[in-house]
Amino acid sequence: MNVGYNILVYHVNSFDKVDAVIKSFNSGKNQLYVSEEDGYWAGSGMYFWDNRGNVAYWKKDRERKNIETSVLSATLSLDEENVLDLTDEDMVNSYNRMWPFIAKKFNVEKDCSPGKKLNYICKFIPKIKVVKLIGYYPTKVENKFFSTREELPHMTTTAKTIFCVKNGDRLSNVNLVEPD
Repeated sequence: MNVGYNILVYHVNSFDKVDAVIKSFNSGKNQLYVSEEDGYWAGSGMYFWDNRGNVAYWKKDRERKNIETSVLSATLSLDEENVLDLTDEDMVNSYNRMWPFIAKKFNVEKDCSPGKKLNYICKFIPKIKVVKLIGYYPTKVENKFFSTREELPHMTTTAKTIFCVKNGDRLSNVNLVEPD
C-alpha cells in the first residue's frame, strides 16, 4: 500500500536563486536549487521548512548578515515509496544496517558524515526523492507555552521538521511568497 499526501513547504534563499527555481518550474523544467551538502544534514538537495515561523527565523538570520532574501512556497508531494523518513527510528535502523553494504559498493569509508551517507543511499536507491528529518537547535530557547519537563518526553520548539528534496517532480505550485 502506497500512502501519499501533500503539504505546503517553504524555502529561504537569495532572490536570484528563488527566482531561478520559480522560472524553471514555470517553464516546465522543474529544476531545484541544489545545495551540495555532504556534512551533517541530509545531503544534496533543496531544503524546505513546513511552517512560516521557521521561515521568519531564517529570513531574519540572513538579513542580519546583509543577505537579500526571498521566500519560495510549494506543495510537496510525499508518499511512503519516495520518502526516506529519518523521523522514523525503525527506518533509520534499517538504513544503518544497510550502510556497510552501500559503502562497500561505492568504495566509501563507513565512518563518513551523515550527509555523505545519505547522498550514497539515495544514489543506491534512486526512488528516494525526499529525505524527511528533524533538526535539533540546542541554542533555541524553549517556548514557555509548554510546561517544563526536560527530563521526560515533552513538546518542544527546539526540534524542526525539514525536508531535503532530491527531485523537482515532488514539487508543484511553486511561487514567490511576499514577506510578512
